[in-house]
This record gives sequence, structure tokens and C-alpha cells, in this order.
Amino acid sequence: MKVNPRVKVWLEADGKNLMGKGGAAILRNVLVEGSIRRAAEKLGISYKYAWNYLRKIEDRLGEKVVESVRGGKEKGKTVLTQTGRLLLSKYSRFERFLNNALSNPEMWEACGLSIPDRNVVPGWVKSVEVDGPAAMVSVGVNRSFKLVSVISSRSVEDLNLKVGDKVTVIVKATEVMVSKEEKL
Repeated sequence: MKVNPRVKVWLEADGKNLMGKGGAAILRNVLVEGSIRRAAEKLGISYKYAWNYLRKIEDRLGEKVVESVRGGKEKGKTVLTQTGRLLLSKYSRFERFLNNALSNPEMWEACGLSIPDRNVVPGWVKSVEVDGPAAMVSVGVNRSFKLVSVISSRSVEDLNLKVGDKVTVIVKATEVMVSKEEKL
């Protein structure tokens, strides 16, 4: 059985759910169709549900996300306001980013989800030297060998690193540099 990570994206306003995938689909289809009714039909939902969902968004934001024009030559139309377009754009960007992250194993590694064993070295903190925004952490790997890493002072604080703490050093080949001293 293959297990894959999945994520649900939603936007909040003042800690309250604003819209998720369904709301984004309604906005996207209103944009394309120019009508709440046609957007609802295309999505297989009722007009009332779509209308109520849009009103919920507007009530929570205190701004309109759609504007409707009745009658006339085109028999009415509904368009997204600038706020509606911005919401749809923001949702779409977050959704694309997260879906890209889930399909990219290198990004999984950045989150600690899959790192080859050969790149993981257990050790203990020998020293921590904080200097402004940066800190130098010396990690003992065995009796005669130590690794030194420069990390942010905030990371030292967040990890609550102290001398003697057991830690794991993760080595990424793209972040290790080797220099050779040349004789003159």
C-alpha cells in the first residue's frame, strides 16, 4: 500500500474559517461563468448554497466579493470584486505551493520527513556561542571529532540548546563546502 501526504487549505479571517476548496471553486466558477447560478450548476451545488457561502465570506470580511448586475442586454451578470479576486489568488497560490511541496521529495527533507541515514549524525552539544543574530554550535560526534554549525540565534532559543544536550546533525550536500589550501 502506498501512503501519500495530503493537505487541506483554507483561509481564515480573525480566527474564523473564511473559505476552503469549495469557496475557491465557487469564486473561480463565478469568474469564468459570470453567474452564480451557472457556477452552482457547473459545481453540482444549489444556487442557494453558493449564494449563502458567498454571503458568509462577505459577512466575515465586511467587504463584497461579488457584484451582480440585473437585466439589460446580457440578462445580468455577476463579477468578482477586487477583494474576491485577491482572495481567489491568495488561496490558489497557497494551494499550488503546498501541492508542489507534497510532490517534491526535496521539500519533504526540509521538513524532516525523509533524510537518508548516511546524512544524519547523532552527537551532543559541546558549546554554543551566540553572537547577535547568528550562533555557532559545536557538536561532538565521537571522542576526537566534532562538527560545527552556524545557525540563527533564534534557532538556538527555539531548540533551547545547552551544552550536553543530545542532538542530531543533518548534513545536506548542497550546503557543505570544501576548500583546498594552495601552497605559494
